[in-house]
Amino acid sequence: MDELRQSGAVVRFGCSSKGAAAHRAAALIVLLTMLVATGCGTSVFSARGPRPLSNAAASPEELMIRLIDATSRDDVPAIKNLRITKDEFCQYVWPELPGSKVPNVSCDFAWDQATLKSLSGLTRLLDQHRGRKYEFISLRYPGAPEHHESIVVHKAPTVSLRDEKGIVHEVRISGSILEMDGQFKLFSFVVE
Repeated sequence: MDELRQSGAVVRFGCSSKGAAAHRAAALIVLLTMLVATGCGTSVFSARGPRPLSNAAASPEELMIRLIDATSRDDVPAIKNLRITKDEFCQYVWPELPGSKVPNVSCDFAWDQATLKSLSGLTRLLDQHRGRKYEFISLRYPGAPEHHESIVVHKAPTVSLRDEKGIVHEVRISGSILEMDGQFKLFSFVVE
């Protein structure tokens, strides 16, 4: 270290002048900005712009009504459109989930695994409710929601439905519901 000092390679950052302190502060701000901009840190200062979800519902009740309607018509594409897309999941949701912090677990892997399970849930949904006419009465969640930084996951949605004979049923027809920025989509079709 003494050799470096003697050669002039070491710059001394003493607190003897206001100018040096200002330069250190400016350098620190530039360094932190570069770290955040390159993804080396999580910015708590990021201004979140609009995050539109395709085919999102304005309320969880609307989402369930659309699911019930599409299921009664056996409209599989319409049903699938009610679920969060891979892009939406990877861009908005995955970074906030605990699994994203696990080394060597990518969003692609998590999405693929969730989609395999979700498709089996979709098959179950169609087998049990395809073509049946229901009137939506209400929606409730027996458990507490799971809160993350900017999203909420509503688990175990249970709907009250009236069938064609007037009989009221309490039914779990979908998996969790994602709430983000006042928009609602299905997280999956897996009934937990």
